[in-house]
Amino acid sequence: MKNRFLSSLAPTLALMALLLAPSRSHAQMPLSSEGPSTVAPNPELGGQFTLLPEDLGRPSKGLKDKELEAFASMAVLHDGRVKPMETMARHMMLQWSGHDAYHGTPALSILAQILFAPEKTGDLKLFLIDNPEVAEALKIKPEKSRRYSYREIEPSLSKLQTLSQHADSVPDMKRNVVQKEILRTFGNIAAYLNLTRSLQFALPSASLLIEVPETRNVLNLPTSAEAGSTVSFWELMERAPMMAQILDGINRDSGWEYSPVENEIVRLSRAMYLQSQTGMASSLHIIPNPDQVGVWMSPSEVVATPAMLQRLNAEVGALAGLASSYRNGDAKAFQEQSESFNAAVIRLAPEDMGKTLFKLEIFKNRLNPLFVATVLFWISMFTAFLFFLFPAGRAVARWLYRLTWLVAGAALAFLIASIVIRILIMHRPPVTSLFETFPFVAAVSITVALFLERRSRQGAALLAATLLGTLLLSIANRYAADGDTMQMLVAVLNSNFWLSTHVICITTGYSACVLAGAIAHIRLVRGAWTPNPTGHAKTSIREIDRMVFGTLCFGLLFSFIGTVLGGIWADQSWGRFWGWDPKENGALLIVIWCAILLHAKHWGVVRESGLAAGAVLGAVIVSLAWQGVNLLNVGLHSYGFTQGAVVKLFTYIGAEILFLLVVWLVTEIRKRKTVTT
Repeated sequence: MKNRFLSSLAPTLALMALLLAPSRSHAQMPLSSEGPSTVAPNPELGGQFTLLPEDLGRPSKGLKDKELEAFASMAVLHDGRVKPMETMARHMMLQWSGHDAYHGTPALSILAQILFAPEKTGDLKLFLIDNPEVAEALKIKPEKSRRYSYREIEPSLSKLQTLSQHADSVPDMKRNVVQKEILRTFGNIAAYLNLTRSLQFALPSASLLIEVPETRNVLNLPTSAEAGSTVSFWELMERAPMMAQILDGINRDSGWEYSPVENEIVRLSRAMYLQSQTGMASSLHIIPNPDQVGVWMSPSEVVATPAMLQRLNAEVGALAGLASSYRNGDAKAFQEQSESFNAAVIRLAPEDMGKTLFKLEIFKNRLNPLFVATVLFWISMFTAFLFFLFPAGRAVARWLYRLTWLVAGAALAFLIASIVIRILIMHRPPVTSLFETFPFVAAVSITVALFLERRSRQGAALLAATLLGTLLLSIANRYAADGDTMQMLVAVLNSNFWLSTHVICITTGYSACVLAGAIAHIRLVRGAWTPNPTGHAKTSIREIDRMVFGTLCFGLLFSFIGTVLGGIWADQSWGRFWGWDPKENGALLIVIWCAILLHAKHWGVVRESGLAAGAVLGAVIVSLAWQGVNLLNVGLHSYGFTQGAVVKLFTYIGAEILFLLVVWLVTEIRKRKTVTT
């Protein structure tokens, strides 16, 4: 009876060990699609998580950060874009923990551990749970840092999935902050577990335990103490012919008693078969499909597809070699395997890889010019305020003025460098997403402000430049903390010509109006402090008034041109020039408001202080047209929709109205004091 069982099982096991059966799920992601940055509840998870083993039966030595350079340049298709592995690692860490490193350890090193030595990552506090109610619901001990490890969350996985399924059933617009945090946490945990299984075929497995020492000799497996007690699926795959020969011999044997080695070969073959059937789909798309341009596959997909495995055996073998050399601490072998795999990827996907600039992107990641610019603008804003505390003409004032110029100029240089690098990497104009509008508006407004300051030398435009740089780049860095900011374009923006004309004109109009508002703040404060200026103070305020008037004219011109160009684009894309879309209405409102202010000033309806107050309100209107209409989530321009910004936007509007009221009250009080005196 046992013979008959083996005679039917052995050929099947041998075949599976040699080729493997297809898995249940083949997830391929074309370049034209935007893959989700997090994993929401879905039937594929089936309510069950693959638990992270604490020990794989073979210790991992790992590699130092500097020994992962070739791995940093490995290509991966993530969120619809081919990017270097380092970029994916940084965005992964930002989404999970809110930081791009873990206690000084680069994100790339953390990702390498997750892929090659997942058993070592279970105790790393990688997951930010921002809402204490979520931690309480999961019965997790609260941490001051609000960051938790997988091991801490693991006992509550079933509860987390139940909560996430409930939250997922609630319409997006009706979810509260707790439900959103539950979904985010669930997605991060699912993504983490998915990555730990991405190279499972190349990692030692507890189910592939070698208990009989002689088995290692028979299969020519390493016998040193460092070899451990387990082997990987791929190590046995490479020895499939030997295993098949042994199984065939067992079938031909008519006896009932088999050697321990033979019994272990049968057990290992069965374990390989089960592992091939239970492998989960991976989001690590690092192998280009040789038959389809723009389609990349995960290693598990290739291993589970016999025909594809036969064609890409060398590439999969290189990945297995990567895992082995990493765990053995062999930096030289790891470097060689990485370079070999990278060369194979270029050969398989010349069209996709020909568009990439990985060295430049990695340089940008490590330099982080946007963050450097933000820090420098904070410093320049501080020195600019100090400059106004000292009387003009004093040596310390002159020194602070020059220092502010120097730091602000350096900050602008880093900002422009960040924008230019993005243009080169993405092969498109600089404004294609809500995030990108902030650096661009900052760059244009600050450049104009520094030009005005060069002519006036009053300090007002310089202070406005530092204020705008600090505010706009701080907001931009907040957006950047959500993950990859260089994603594929939505369909409505997929036109480099119109992105280079309409969008740039509109955002240039935003820049001018925002700058006018910033300078107007300074004008109103100085006017309130000195309601009846004379001498130098009067000349200085008149110069500021000219700046406000000129920047409003500049804003009106570009807003009008941009709006007209947008109508032409809309006519080509949607078949109508104007459709009263919220975004179109916002752009029109900027044009109308600027025109009203300039005409009112021309005909004497408002004076200089009134024009400045109108410019402040103009900045409010720009914020509504720029971000406010996105909060409606309606219309053809809703591609920039952002959640959670309603309170911040209305707080800003309320603050501006309060500012105008305070300035008016202070002005009236000081005027009366002046009259009394």
